[in-house]
Amino acid sequence: MPLSEEAKERLILVLAALRTTIHFGYMPLIFYLGHRAGSSPGYPPFSFWNVLPNPFDYY
Repeated sequence: MPLSEEAKERLILVLAALRTTIHFGYMPLIFYLGHRAGSSPGYPPFSFWNVLPNPFDYY
């Protein structure tokens, strides 16, 4: 069954939105899942501040 032009345009818009969502949402999802799971025994507790570089480590 061939798609109409309007259906093709709508499909292209949906796929573009999905691609953008996956592109910008993948790493926050991975960080969220890691934060939710907690840290393994022997490792420091996970926080989002630990992910950021510490400017005082370079001096």
